[in-house]
Amino acid sequence: MENKELEGISVSISPKIRLKQVLKKAGIEDPATAANLAIAGTVTESDLQYIRENMAENLQELDMVDALFEDNIIPDGTFDSCTCLTSVIIPDSMKKNNNWAFCGCIALTSMTASPNNRFYTSENGVLFNKNKTKLIFYPPRRQGDYIIPDSVKEIGREAFQFCYGLTSVTIPDSVTEIEGMPFYFCNNLISINISDSVKDSTKHLFASENGILFNREKTVLISYPQGRQGEYIIPDSVKEIGACAFHHCYGLTSVFIPNSVTEIGEAAFALCDGLKSVVIPGSVIEIGEEAFFSTGITSVALPASVSKIGKNAFYGCHYVTVHPDKR
Repeated sequence: MENKELEGISVSISPKIRLKQVLKKAGIEDPATAANLAIAGTVTESDLQYIRENMAENLQELDMVDALFEDNIIPDGTFDSCTCLTSVIIPDSMKKNNNWAFCGCIALTSMTASPNNRFYTSENGVLFNKNKTKLIFYPPRRQGDYIIPDSVKEIGREAFQFCYGLTSVTIPDSVTEIEGMPFYFCNNLISINISDSVKDSTKHLFASENGILFNREKTVLISYPQGRQGEYIIPDSVKEIGACAFHHCYGLTSVFIPNSVTEIGEAAFALCDGLKSVVIPGSVIEIGEEAFFSTGITSVALPASVSKIGKNAFYGCHYVTVHPDKR
């Protein structure tokens, strides 16, 4: 039988009949030709494995609005091999989004929730919680700048992960919480800005200077854009370099840490392999876990002020020599 292309094909599966059987019953001998698929019914791990192994190469549009998953959660890595997937409609039943379910979907431009989903909504392909106060998932293939809506109060953990095309993001003054590593692997991000719509700076919880994100008082450096190149001089107002602040900043070649800094957070400079040297000032008291994990530094002097060094703070730094400061 000649293979068919799955243009707009809809299938319904159940405990008695799985996706593989449904497709065969529909006369589809080569599932690799799939471009668009709408799937309903109870989805098992065997169905997901079948998609990954047989449909991932050409699958572009996936409608799961009527699909049911165990515990109403899509598991980690479910679609990590679907590199051609451009749009997804999430199940109406889904109550908890797992960004890592789509971490390999590098072509994804749209994540949609139907009006019937009680937990999520979407706007222009970006996923939010139902009342749009939390930004949950930004599609990684989107290009250029993004202005976060004024309704948003919270940016979710790794909300912009693997967004290689994102060049700048503007955060509204409504945001009161930013969860860990929101811009993970945003390799072309060069600017993180705070909206200036509110002129009274006391109403902002965050601040931006030259495209770098700080707390309002600029005493904590929160996030340095991963697309920046060259050296950076941390402002004298900074007392703490936040957790993962420079994480994966490939292009960072040198950084000047002022004497105002007392704490270098967990994984603050992790995977900055372009960073070859660093001077830790005598003001630093604490260095967090994996603070310089797999950087390019080969030698570092620890001042006498350092009283706490986290686990694996310098792990993976090839041939690094850690020694007390002799000054």
